[in-house]
Amino acid sequence: MFTEVFVNVHAWGASRISVVLVDQGGRRSGWTTAGQVREIVGCVVGFGTDEGIPNPEGEAEETSTAMPDTSDGTTRESEPPKYVYFHIGNDALTPVGLIDQGGCELRLDPVVAGKVQLGLSGNRAGSILCQDSTSVWVKPGVPLRYRLSWKAERETCQVRIARLGANSLKGQPAPKRGR
Repeated sequence: MFTEVFVNVHAWGASRISVVLVDQGGRRSGWTTAGQVREIVGCVVGFGTDEGIPNPEGEAEETSTAMPDTSDGTTRESEPPKYVYFHIGNDALTPVGLIDQGGCELRLDPVVAGKVQLGLSGNRAGSILCQDSTSVWVKPGVPLRYRLSWKAERETCQVRIARLGANSLKGQPAPKRGR
């Protein structure tokens, strides 16, 4: 069994994208154009800008979760970060959580066109057991949805990133914006 699952989303170059995980109950965690949303218990969301992902071991200033800076030094809630990562795990407060569901949905809502890389890894006791990755070119106004799944049994494990086709989007509600 996995003790933790990591999901990483990296927007290359000028591309920017809103990223949200959705669990089986419809709860969301991630980053929308309106800002952060943290509804999934046991799912920690982090992010970074062009300078990289903040170091949680560093000084308080370096680990700030402020919105990305704009060129004039102000912050805007409508500008998503370059990197978004999710740490999914169970702790004393979350004995049963998203990790036990064996998967979730990943929704990407492009803000600026470009290339985006997705990574998924299943870990046990700090060691990566298995991983999957993919990349995709995105365009604003064309949302993408992926099914992320993970499973570990005895000596085998599997994690998978599978794109949900356009047909799976018909009749589905649009990703919620805001908190």
